[in-house]
Amino acid sequence: MKSNLLKVLTVACFTAISVLNANNLQAQSKSISVGLGVDLALPTETNTITDFVLGGTLRGQYNFDPKVSATLTSGYYHYFNTNPIIDRGQIPVKGGIKYFAGDNLYFMGEIGAGFFTRSNGQTAFIYAPAIGYASTNIDLSLRYEASAIQGGTTGFVALRFAYGTLFKL
Repeated sequence: MKSNLLKVLTVACFTAISVLNANNLQAQSKSISVGLGVDLALPTETNTITDFVLGGTLRGQYNFDPKVSATLTSGYYHYFNTNPIIDRGQIPVKGGIKYFAGDNLYFMGEIGAGFFTRSNGQTAFIYAPAIGYASTNIDLSLRYEASAIQGGTTGFVALRFAYGTLFKL
């Protein structure tokens, strides 16, 4: 339990620092970008009920300035298992902050809810720190994502490849 609390506090601190930093930066041209991604993931626990996770996500991103963006991500994850009876899906809805440390390298923290399509329709609290590389149309990231539900937390390490487009405001 302490480990989960530490992870949540870490994401919350990262988000707060990013927001404070955004307030200190001089506002430049604002824009919105939208990206469609494919997520490939492996579970972090050895006694998990899934062998791998495959997902598709849509991410909207509001760029406050060249360094700080707010994100909203949703989609569908399918948790594959050799036993088809245990196969299940999840619909994540996450909000986050993305901070660009350079021209293309970024750090991101997201929190939200995950709605399981099986397992009695449970809802999980999701937290996901990430590091990534974004160019004009391509976004490649590596993240750890955890879903905390009553009875425990499951997590996976995911690689996301996305193609997006930018809209100037």
